[in-house]
Amino acid sequence: MRSIVQGYTNYLKEIFENSYDHIYLHDKNGNILDANDVFIRKFAYSKKELYGMKITDLLFEEVPSIISDELKKERKTGAVKIPKTYKVRKKNGTIIYIEVKTIPLKKEGNYYATLGIGHDVSTYKEVEQQIVESAHKSRRIFESIPDLFFLVSKDGTILDYRGNIEDFNFPLETFVGKNIRNSFPKHIIDLSTKSISKTLETHEPLTVDFDLQIKGSTRYFEARHLYFSEDQVLVFIRDITKRKITIQKIKESEERFRVITEQSLMSIFVIQDGTIKYFNEELPRSTGFSAEEIRNWGPDEFIKGIHPDDRAFVMEQARKKQEGYINAISNYKYRALKKNGEVMWVDLFSKTIIFDGKPADLVLAKDITDEKEAEQIIIEENKRLLELHELRKDLIIRLSHELKTPMTSIYGAYQILNKFYLHEIGIEAQKYLEIGHRGSLRLKHLIDNLLDASRLESKKLNLKFQKENLSELLVDCINDMKYLATNRQLKLKLEIPNEIYADIDRLRFRQVLINIISNAINNNPIEGEIFIYLVEKADYIDVRIKDSGVGITEKEKEKLFEKFGKIERHGMDLGVDIEGSGLGLYISKEIVELHGGQIYVESEGRNKGATFTVRLLKKKIENS
Repeated sequence: MRSIVQGYTNYLKEIFENSYDHIYLHDKNGNILDANDVFIRKFAYSKKELYGMKITDLLFEEVPSIISDELKKERKTGAVKIPKTYKVRKKNGTIIYIEVKTIPLKKEGNYYATLGIGHDVSTYKEVEQQIVESAHKSRRIFESIPDLFFLVSKDGTILDYRGNIEDFNFPLETFVGKNIRNSFPKHIIDLSTKSISKTLETHEPLTVDFDLQIKGSTRYFEARHLYFSEDQVLVFIRDITKRKITIQKIKESEERFRVITEQSLMSIFVIQDGTIKYFNEELPRSTGFSAEEIRNWGPDEFIKGIHPDDRAFVMEQARKKQEGYINAISNYKYRALKKNGEVMWVDLFSKTIIFDGKPADLVLAKDITDEKEAEQIIIEENKRLLELHELRKDLIIRLSHELKTPMTSIYGAYQILNKFYLHEIGIEAQKYLEIGHRGSLRLKHLIDNLLDASRLESKKLNLKFQKENLSELLVDCINDMKYLATNRQLKLKLEIPNEIYADIDRLRFRQVLINIISNAINNNPIEGEIFIYLVEKADYIDVRIKDSGVGITEKEKEKLFEKFGKIERHGMDLGVDIEGSGLGLYISKEIVELHGGQIYVESEGRNKGATFTVRLLKKKIENS
């Protein structure tokens, strides 16, 4: 009998040591009494270390008192505990999951120890955790979907729903268990019934759109039907109102664009990947190619459509634009060839756009052949006018020189007659002598002005600067013009200091002063007044000549200093001298500016007089 017991004991020990499970033994206080090699290898403790530990020392997060309560319960009942999974810590700190089945051991009816049999279920736990996390993630994703969800049976009964009540004007839960035939408008019932039947029949997803009147406005929805089972369909409903409105706006924008482009007098087209993706009716009309031909154009056809002389330039700009060069020219003119070989000038503008989700070139091309021809005519006409202008200037100079010599002789003869032979001429003849003398003087003045104007225009009027007393020069000019003022019964009032010096060309500056004083005399009615001032300031010197004459309007000021800018006063009955060539003030302005100065006029209007100011800037005078 002892041998049998011994054999059985050895058999149990063999099982204990060679089992694939983790087997351990602890007393009623939880002290570990023994453990097999599988247990020792798994937890990496030696037998010596384990014998000094409690089974609860291996637990990662379980409360030892709970374990003790469970052990007490097992001792009382003697029942084998249902397997339980514990989270335990190995010696190196690694956490694993062990599923343990414990068996209470008794001797003579008294509990004295517990046998534990366990195996590592960490892999299962990891898979289980992944499944749980995946389920949570799927649920979060599902709950974050903005769509409304319905589970609908074959006959149209709503079995379940999920969604935001705010999307509709009624609580969705009121539909659960009801048939769609009794819950929705007729147009949605018909659409839903057909869609459910087709989805169950084909097992293929089906998407349909519908609209609803909600809170007084139309809302648009998209319903996606998915096969769920032989008699059930999942329906996801999304509010697409914003998308619908956006699409509508895009369509309206496209329609406006189409109307504009088709009515445009410019060729408008879109080039992408070397081919034309869009073009308006003007392109075939202006080039002579048919719409079908243009649709089949490739890069080679583009190149052939450019004039050989402009081809390199156009292709270079196209290359730079495609490669993103900053210096690529977007607007230029070139010559194109029509289908019949006729040359057409084109004004082209291009801009990079996104077309069908990809970069493309929007090109606007205008036929400017007529404009170019007109431009060429204008260029040629301008060239001819310049030639005529040069001829005119040359003719004026030649005629002026040719007239100057005999005019000098005539003027000199009149002066000699007036000075030495006037007493030999009868009274009646003296009148005609005076008329001739005045006419020759006026003609001489005109010829001199024409020559001066030509010299100024040709930049051939050279000045000789030297320091001069402006006070003395101004008095000298006034004395020369006194006889004219006396003839018109004008009063001259002067405010001139004894000395003010400036570097000027005496002869030419005298000409300026004579012109302006003469202008004041001629434009002043009889018994008028003329005030002449010479003023020196820190930065400039002013000669001001103010008259009480007919005045100058704003419009007249615009042409007063222009060449031949004479202001006509015929028929105005202003009592002024209307003779003159319109060159005096132009020449005066040019001469003053050659001195680095300014000349300008001030007047409050008709019959309110005028003030001419000649200003010499001291800095300019000092540097001249």
